[in-house]
Amino acid sequence: MKKISCPRCHSTDLRPVGKGNTFYPAGCFLLLGFLYAMLHQLQSPVEFRCESCSNHFERRTIYGRLGASLLILILFVLATMLLVFLFLR
Repeated sequence: MKKISCPRCHSTDLRPVGKGNTFYPAGCFLLLGFLYAMLHQLQSPVEFRCESCSNHFERRTIYGRLGASLLILILFVLATMLLVFLFLR
């Protein structure tokens, strides 16, 4: 597995800071359900801080990329179902 490195200095001496969420997952849960809230939380990137140069940056894990892909697929299927329902009535 490829190690995460700092985009500025290419050091691998990193500290995970946490996840940055622009939309709180509890709001997703209340509006769209449990599955969507789980996928939203999974796909959000993890924030890192480089110990060498103090650079802050975000990276998605492989699970985050899979979650983002699954989320897009689910939204596409729901949009397609809605369009079929509206136009074939």
